[in-house]
Amino acid sequence: MCSSDLNAVLVDTLTKSITKYMEACLEFRRLQCKELVQTDKLAAVRQLTTLFDAYNTPEHGLDTADGEGYVTMIEFTFLFSLIWSIGASLDDDSRKKFDSFLREMDSRFPPNDTVYEYWIDAKKKTWESWESKLSVYRPPPDMPFFKILVPTVDTVRTKSVALTCIQVFKHTLIVGNVGVGKTMVAQAALESLPEGRSSMIINFSAQTSSNSLQGTIEGKLEKRSKGVFAPAGGKKMIVYIDDFNMPQKSVFGFMPPLELLKLWSDNGFWYDRGKQEVKYIRDMQLLATMAPPGGGRNAFSQRVMSVFAVLNMTNPSDTQLKRIYSTLLHNKLSEFDDELKPLADPVTAATIELYFNIAEELLPTPAKSHYLFNTRDLAKVIQGVMQATRQYYDSKESLLQLWCHECFRIFGDRMWDMDDKSWLQAQLDAKLQNILASSWSALFEPFERSEEHTSELQSP
Repeated sequence: MCSSDLNAVLVDTLTKSITKYMEACLEFRRLQCKELVQTDKLAAVRQLTTLFDAYNTPEHGLDTADGEGYVTMIEFTFLFSLIWSIGASLDDDSRKKFDSFLREMDSRFPPNDTVYEYWIDAKKKTWESWESKLSVYRPPPDMPFFKILVPTVDTVRTKSVALTCIQVFKHTLIVGNVGVGKTMVAQAALESLPEGRSSMIINFSAQTSSNSLQGTIEGKLEKRSKGVFAPAGGKKMIVYIDDFNMPQKSVFGFMPPLELLKLWSDNGFWYDRGKQEVKYIRDMQLLATMAPPGGGRNAFSQRVMSVFAVLNMTNPSDTQLKRIYSTLLHNKLSEFDDELKPLADPVTAATIELYFNIAEELLPTPAKSHYLFNTRDLAKVIQGVMQATRQYYDSKESLLQLWCHECFRIFGDRMWDMDDKSWLQAQLDAKLQNILASSWSALFEPFERSEEHTSELQSP
């Protein structure tokens, strides 16, 4: 085939795919699905075309020499780009609906899990599970707990798609609930940047102003020519912004730092505040992370959101949580006595089950507005257990006592209602009996107040 014929094949296949899927998927998303943060319809279409262009290379399996296989790979690549554009911002429940909808339109997806669990293997020309990209992970010794990133399906796929967007110079925004690991995935992506790229990290807060943001970024730039500034060393710079929606709104309802970035993104310049002259900023790109509005975080205009390719990092599933924390505990307990080594999996399972019970039962109320639990609390319990040393924890009972202590320290210390504390103790007792082959009474002696102490508590 000549190049014009091959272009005709690409155009014809894409036209059919767009006609079949595009409008139907956009309408289904609008009517049946919920997004963690609302995105613009046109921005989702631009995200799809950006991703397809990025994957339209022989390295990604779209080789014109493949004949019929070339058409199949165009269709698969379009579907993958569709999933990670129109379907990228959907929440957990809506992803299941979107999965069923896509499977009704195309039966070539693997039968297990959702369509979000698969990527296209360029060599095999077929769908492969993201799970296949995971390997056994051992955290480096002496690495701080908060820097450990155990690879999971969600971290691997989010990082992979984000890096693809970065490589084609598309501004990228990763959204997700508190504690899902957005910041760590973004930082891992920065560490994987190709040669010729540099990065800088900015943490937004309620006090961030457009003036301070402009000054921070300009401090990393050098003058190329009159009115033109760019990163030092001829590199292209990724500006990573954490807590993107934290700045305070102005009296007019917008966020000045975000509007400054919108001005630059649309026009390629902002203004010198002293000389009132145009300053062109070259070779700069944005990567940002944020949680949904609420708790000091603000909603912002679709005008700003439309600048980005939006990826929702969903809450980790039970399987992913078990993989993360059992990996850490297995690594820690490998140094301990044989009696303690098998406890990694049951302690992990008990902690995860306890966390979900607390998150479902102890919901925030006007009197208990601080009852907000997320996966960071779960991580803190595991982190506390990992403080154990072989010198002081040489029996199963001592380690389980530490685990109970950490659960009360993280969850119980937030509870001012004694009924809630009693409920937490009952939950711990149930987990000890059902999962850890122990009990509360076997680990702790009953606490009895003296009569003198009781009378002091009762006296006015």
